[in-house]
Amino acid sequence: ADDMRLVQLKELDEMRNRLTADAEQERTLAKAEADEANLAKSRFLAVVSHDFADGLNKLGWSVAKPKGTMFVWAPIPEEFRSMGSLEFSKLLIQECKVAVSPGIGFGEYGEGYVRFALVENEQRIKQALRGLKTLSAR
Repeated sequence: ADDMRLVQLKELDEMRNRLTADAEQERTLAKAEADEANLAKSRFLAVVSHDFADGLNKLGWSVAKPKGTMFVWAPIPEEFRSMGSLEFSKLLIQECKVAVSPGIGFGEYGEGYVRFALVENEQRIKQALRGLKTLSAR
């Protein structure tokens, strides 16, 4: 009986070791896949944010390329600056169908700016640039 228990305990221990090894292998694989996905997301974001900044600059805005963020801060173009960021944000929604965050929402030093959040897919971001083009055609 003791020998039988010893054999069963040994089998149980081997099963536990296999499960532990399998779980460790799955964790390692999942981490590698997550790291790869994060890298792809970072590359995509860098390309999209730089392309978006370039697009704004071609439309006459003065925007620096963001460094590792999904946000693009843009000074309000000179001809609209007197409106303030809140009214300018409303204008962008009404006329360009583009939603931004008014800089004043981030405190007094945000006034004069709007913040674009690049949270949409590439096609929608390009659509936003097309919408903003209608503003510069006024």
